[in-house]
Amino acid sequence: MTLNRPDITTQEVVEKILSRLAEASEPLPGHLELFRQVISAQSKVKPNISSSLPKLKEKASQRLAQNKPMLTFHEMEVEWTELQALFSQISELAKEYLKPTPGEIEELDSIAVGLDTLKEATQDWFGSGTIPQKGKAKKTKLSATTGSVIQASLYPWLVAYANELLPLAEKDTWHQRYCPVCGGSPDFAYLEKEYGERWLVCSRCDAHWYFYRLACPYCDNQEHKSLAFFTDDKGFYRLYVCEKCRRYIKAVDLRKTDDEVLIPLERVYTLDMDRQATEQNYTAEG
Repeated sequence: MTLNRPDITTQEVVEKILSRLAEASEPLPGHLELFRQVISAQSKVKPNISSSLPKLKEKASQRLAQNKPMLTFHEMEVEWTELQALFSQISELAKEYLKPTPGEIEELDSIAVGLDTLKEATQDWFGSGTIPQKGKAKKTKLSATTGSVIQASLYPWLVAYANELLPLAEKDTWHQRYCPVCGGSPDFAYLEKEYGERWLVCSRCDAHWYFYRLACPYCDNQEHKSLAFFTDDKGFYRLYVCEKCRRYIKAVDLRKTDDEVLIPLERVYTLDMDRQATEQNYTAEG
């Protein structure tokens, strides 16, 4: 996802990210090398979701009017053998770069061996990450490492749906704390260039939607005294925090730069912001 070119394709974004990483110092730090290899693997997947789109688009306006996301897990058109191959590939990268525990490795291996176990785990991950309209999302038994691998594996399909369905969600009609496409929570935000309006970015499918500046995107707290943000010297990066729920969200201010901003890459570039937030006892989305 690039914020300067709304018409750019996912493949073009990937190519720009890979090109930018290729210009960086060698060898890349471990987290950037992992990211590079993951998006390279993802880019080889070409989801075919065409047969599921007509019904989804037909239902879209009604679902949005009811504050429901346009896509459910059972409606996704996934080539499971292809997803299994990607899951196995990313699992091996996770083992190499993330140094999971023996229990996490066992969990990854047990999911990778069969399509039934993969489908069950993927459904569990999707359901636990979908924010309900009321109450709390159900808990998952999956480890954080396994959840990250599933998310990275399903990403090509989720982005493909977001590219098709997001244009149906109008700015003035969707201001929820969750994604209008897949129901996922945001993990990044940006202030748009013209008016400084805040837009949230889905942690799962990269869809983006308008949200209020003075409200927490996780607990909907609107008490100004318990909301704040920190920024860097140039004012480009922001860390929004909520004292009520103790959560945070990272953001970039597009008014502060003329450079092309690639959100998937910014997530990785700003890992130190996550560290600083954690040290101050704030937690990320979820």
